[in-house]
Amino acid sequence: MKHYQHWIDHLQLTPHPEGGYYRRIYESKHPIQTDNGKRHSATAIQFLLTSGDFSAWHRIKSDELWFYQQGCPLVIRSINSAGELSETYLGAEHELTACVSANTWFCSEPITAKPSDYSLVSCMVTPGFDFADFEMGKKEQLAAHYPKHTALINRLCRD
Repeated sequence: MKHYQHWIDHLQLTPHPEGGYYRRIYESKHPIQTDNGKRHSATAIQFLLTSGDFSAWHRIKSDELWFYQQGCPLVIRSINSAGELSETYLGAEHELTACVSANTWFCSEPITAKPSDYSLVSCMVTPGFDFADFEMGKKEQLAAHYPKHTALINRLCRD
Protein backbone atom coordinates (compact mmCIF):
# COMPACT_ATOMS: atom_id res chain seq x y z
CA MET A 1 0.00 0.00 0.00
CA LYS A 2 1.34 3.43 -0.95
CA HIS A 3 2.00 6.01 1.76
CA TYR A 4 -0.78 8.59 2.21
CA GLN A 5 1.56 11.42 1.18
CA HIS A 6 1.80 9.83 -2.27
CA TRP A 7 -1.97 10.25 -2.71
CA ILE A 8 -2.03 13.78 -1.31
CA ASP A 9 0.65 14.78 -3.82
CA HIS A 10 -0.52 12.68 -6.78
CA LEU A 11 -4.18 13.70 -6.47
CA GLN A 12 -3.30 17.32 -5.57
CA LEU A 13 -5.35 17.20 -2.39
CA THR A 14 -5.58 20.19 -0.06
CA PRO A 15 -6.76 20.44 3.58
CA HIS A 16 -10.53 20.36 4.10
CA PRO A 17 -12.14 22.49 6.88
CA GLU A 18 -13.82 19.42 8.41
CA GLY A 19 -10.51 17.48 8.47
CA GLY A 20 -8.60 15.38 5.96
CA TYR A 21 -7.64 16.33 2.42
CA TYR A 22 -9.73 16.76 -0.71
CA ARG A 23 -10.00 17.98 -4.29
CA ARG A 24 -13.13 18.57 -6.31
CA ILE A 25 -12.98 16.28 -9.33
CA TYR A 26 -16.40 16.84 -10.89
CA GLU A 27 -19.06 19.52 -11.32
CA SER A 28 -22.11 18.86 -13.43
CA LYS A 29 -22.52 21.32 -16.26
CA HIS A 30 -26.28 21.29 -15.57
CA PRO A 31 -27.28 23.83 -12.91
CA ILE A 32 -30.51 23.35 -11.00
CA GLN A 33 -32.54 25.68 -8.81
CA THR A 34 -32.75 24.64 -5.14
CA ASP A 35 -34.26 26.26 -2.05
CA ASN A 36 -30.73 27.56 -1.43
CA GLY A 37 -30.15 29.03 -4.89
CA LYS A 38 -28.62 27.61 -8.06
CA ARG A 39 -26.37 24.58 -7.64
CA HIS A 40 -24.63 22.13 -9.93
CA SER A 41 -26.90 19.10 -10.20
CA ALA A 42 -24.01 17.03 -8.76
CA THR A 43 -20.41 17.45 -7.58
CA ALA A 44 -17.73 14.96 -6.54
CA ILE A 45 -14.50 15.02 -4.57
CA GLN A 46 -11.67 12.69 -3.71
CA PHE A 47 -11.22 12.67 0.07
CA LEU A 48 -8.44 11.24 2.21
CA LEU A 49 -8.25 10.84 5.99
CA THR A 50 -5.00 9.86 7.64
CA SER A 51 -4.61 7.73 10.77
CA GLY A 52 -5.60 9.74 13.82
CA ASP A 53 -7.50 12.36 11.80
CA PHE A 54 -11.25 12.63 11.39
CA SER A 55 -13.95 14.40 9.44
CA ALA A 56 -15.66 16.45 12.17
CA TRP A 57 -19.40 16.47 12.86
CA HIS A 58 -21.09 18.48 10.14
CA ARG A 59 -24.13 18.49 7.92
CA ILE A 60 -24.96 19.63 4.42
CA LYS A 61 -28.23 20.36 2.66
CA SER A 62 -27.83 17.60 0.06
CA ASP A 63 -27.49 13.83 -0.03
CA GLU A 64 -23.88 12.61 -0.06
CA LEU A 65 -22.78 9.29 -1.54
CA TRP A 66 -19.47 7.81 -0.34
CA PHE A 67 -17.42 5.32 -2.39
CA TYR A 68 -14.52 3.38 -0.88
CA GLN A 69 -11.36 3.58 -3.00
CA GLN A 70 -8.51 2.11 -0.97
CA GLY A 71 -6.64 2.08 2.31
CA CYS A 72 -7.94 1.04 5.70
CA PRO A 73 -11.64 0.85 6.56
CA LEU A 74 -13.52 4.02 7.45
CA VAL A 75 -16.51 4.46 9.76
CA ILE A 76 -19.19 7.04 8.99
CA ARG A 77 -21.26 7.93 12.05
CA SER A 78 -24.57 9.76 11.75
CA ILE A 79 -27.29 10.93 14.11
CA ASN A 80 -30.84 10.97 12.77
CA SER A 81 -33.58 13.42 13.78
CA ALA A 82 -34.71 11.05 16.58
CA GLY A 83 -31.19 11.15 18.07
CA GLU A 84 -30.28 7.59 17.08
CA LEU A 85 -26.63 6.97 16.22
CA SER A 86 -25.75 4.73 13.30
CA GLU A 87 -22.40 3.52 11.99
CA THR A 88 -21.56 2.47 8.46
CA TYR A 89 -18.22 0.84 7.72
CA LEU A 90 -16.61 1.35 4.32
CA GLY A 91 -13.72 -0.83 3.20
CA ALA A 92 -12.63 -3.84 1.20
CA GLU A 93 -14.24 -6.22 3.72
CA HIS A 94 -17.22 -3.94 4.46
CA GLU A 95 -19.64 -1.82 2.45
CA LEU A 96 -18.21 -0.20 -0.67
CA THR A 97 -20.79 2.61 -0.81
CA ALA A 98 -22.86 4.57 1.68
CA CYS A 99 -25.37 7.41 1.55
CA VAL A 100 -25.75 10.18 4.12
CA SER A 101 -29.12 11.87 3.73
CA ALA A 102 -29.43 15.65 3.47
CA ASN A 103 -29.41 17.61 6.75
CA THR A 104 -28.03 14.67 8.76
CA TRP A 105 -25.27 15.29 11.29
CA PHE A 106 -22.33 13.01 10.47
CA CYS A 107 -18.60 12.48 10.86
CA SER A 108 -16.06 9.87 9.81
CA GLU A 109 -12.67 8.46 10.75
CA PRO A 110 -10.31 5.71 9.63
CA ILE A 111 -10.27 2.46 11.58
CA THR A 112 -6.58 1.88 11.91
CA ALA A 113 -3.76 0.89 14.20
CA LYS A 114 -0.74 2.21 12.26
CA PRO A 115 0.26 5.88 11.95
CA SER A 116 0.95 5.46 8.21
CA ASP A 117 -2.60 4.22 7.43
CA TYR A 118 -5.22 6.22 5.55
CA SER A 119 -8.67 5.92 4.01
CA LEU A 120 -9.21 7.17 0.46
CA VAL A 121 -12.79 7.66 -0.71
CA SER A 122 -14.73 9.56 -3.32
CA CYS A 123 -17.85 11.50 -2.38
CA MET A 124 -20.65 12.67 -4.66
CA VAL A 125 -23.15 15.30 -3.54
CA THR A 126 -26.51 15.90 -5.21
CA PRO A 127 -27.68 18.61 -5.59
CA GLY A 128 -24.07 19.74 -5.85
CA PHE A 129 -22.04 20.84 -2.85
CA ASP A 130 -21.66 24.51 -2.00
CA PHE A 131 -19.97 25.74 1.19
CA ALA A 132 -23.05 27.95 1.75
CA ASP A 133 -24.91 24.67 2.49
CA PHE A 134 -22.24 23.40 4.94
CA GLU A 135 -22.54 23.60 8.75
CA MET A 136 -19.82 22.51 11.18
CA GLY A 137 -21.06 21.01 14.42
CA LYS A 138 -20.41 22.80 17.70
CA LYS A 139 -19.78 20.62 20.76
CA GLU A 140 -22.08 22.44 23.17
CA GLN A 141 -25.04 22.66 20.79
CA LEU A 142 -24.80 19.07 19.53
CA ALA A 143 -24.25 17.64 23.03
CA ALA A 144 -27.25 19.59 24.36
CA HIS A 145 -29.42 18.25 21.54
CA TYR A 146 -28.05 14.66 21.66
CA PRO A 147 -26.83 14.19 25.28
CA LYS A 148 -26.43 10.41 25.11
CA HIS A 149 -23.74 10.90 22.44
CA THR A 150 -21.78 13.64 24.28
CA ALA A 151 -18.49 11.73 24.51
CA LEU A 152 -18.44 10.95 20.78
CA ILE A 153 -19.53 14.49 19.89
CA ASN A 154 -16.80 16.00 22.07
CA ARG A 155 -14.12 13.75 20.55
CA LEU A 156 -15.13 14.39 16.93
CA CYS A 157 -15.83 18.15 16.89
CA ARG A 158 -13.18 20.74 16.06
CA ASP A 159 -14.43 23.70 18.13
